[in-house]
Amino acid sequence: MKNIIIEGNKITKENIIARELSFKINDTINSDSILITKTSEAKKNLLNTSLFNFVDINIEKLSESDVNIRIKVTERWYLWPYPIFEFADRNFNVWWDSKALSRTNYGVQLVLENFRGRKETFKFLFKHGFDQLYGISYTKPYINKKQTIGISFATSYTLNHEINYKSFDNKTIYLKDNDKYLETKIDASIGLTIRPNIKLSHSFRYDYGYISINDTILKLNDNYLLNAESDQTFNAIDYLIKYDARDFKAYPLNGYYFDSEYNLKLINSNFYNQLMINFRKYIPLSKKIFIASGVSLKADDNNAYLYNKGLGYKRDYVRGYEYYVIEGNKYFLIKANLKYCLLKKNEGHISFIKNEKFGKYHYAVYFNLFADIAYIYDKNNLLKNNVMANRLLNGNGFGIDFVTYYDKVFRFEYSINHKNEKAFFIHFMTSI
Repeated sequence: MKNIIIEGNKITKENIIARELSFKINDTINSDSILITKTSEAKKNLLNTSLFNFVDINIEKLSESDVNIRIKVTERWYLWPYPIFEFADRNFNVWWDSKALSRTNYGVQLVLENFRGRKETFKFLFKHGFDQLYGISYTKPYINKKQTIGISFATSYTLNHEINYKSFDNKTIYLKDNDKYLETKIDASIGLTIRPNIKLSHSFRYDYGYISINDTILKLNDNYLLNAESDQTFNAIDYLIKYDARDFKAYPLNGYYFDSEYNLKLINSNFYNQLMINFRKYIPLSKKIFIASGVSLKADDNNAYLYNKGLGYKRDYVRGYEYYVIEGNKYFLIKANLKYCLLKKNEGHISFIKNEKFGKYHYAVYFNLFADIAYIYDKNNLLKNNVMANRLLNGNGFGIDFVTYYDKVFRFEYSINHKNEKAFFIHFMTSI
């Protein structure tokens, strides 16, 4: 390999791009098929950095034994000063059920991605509404010459006039007080990441947190914090191992993903453990048909309501149960999808937008059938009305997924659960 020519990187440094390649100048590759495989993997790796919308890699033969590799990238837009208008609820569908504007957040967020062309990220946050949040974070992926060690820090200050203080009948219950803050939080963290190769990473993090709640919350739920306290400080260490062999992390169709995270929290001289494991597998059955499956496990010995979140939060939910939360100490969740490509990946141009960071786009559409099952174990039966715990939950349905640039995914799904409740849901990230 005589030379590697990189084009289109007006901001991104060449060493950041070279970090994602499994080949280098003067490498000897024994066959054309191996070279094609390596360049295909390099393209996937570069797209998965989320630095580029498009990557093209061409092999240029100079002679029977010599080649050049030409890499052309289309960089994304990296500076995002935009207003915030978001839903404070667990997902869009829960907010839509009430359509309460008071349950939205608004403000300004400044995100500077790929700072200095070195894949660093700065975030500044100023948010009001349901939550008031002031925060700053910084991530530097590489601090050594080999580009294997990175650092990060974050800090935030949160004030809430309204909080979810308990759940009843598997629904979150809120209390609002316009005259005083019901909850105050201070969080700070520092982290270290080790990435010995392209697919594997280890992350270590130290967290400090302070939480203070109004006495009204304590009267309504004396288990909101441990030991019926109105304010609490914690120190925690966190370890995350991740192995990512997916073809496209925003909407994978081939490969697999694994992570395991252990968190040890110190509160009032007592230690509390949490373990989470995720495994996802993606298999193409043909050019148009794909299957995906995922397993998530969680175990936690912290029984305080604030920390002991079960199913129904973030991406851990059974489809068909988006309106519910199921609290518990341990759970497993299994998801499965069968996908059919209705419209394969197409590229297009918006004629009136000259900047290729926005004017050049791609999109694809998939039809999918899905089925989920889960079981959550509420050992202490702290919530007498937690009727969906300690039983098998199942949901299934069908939907349409729209996938486009900047890692955007829009899912439109019709689901049915074990109670024979049927509903239409919208989500904004891949399901598995």
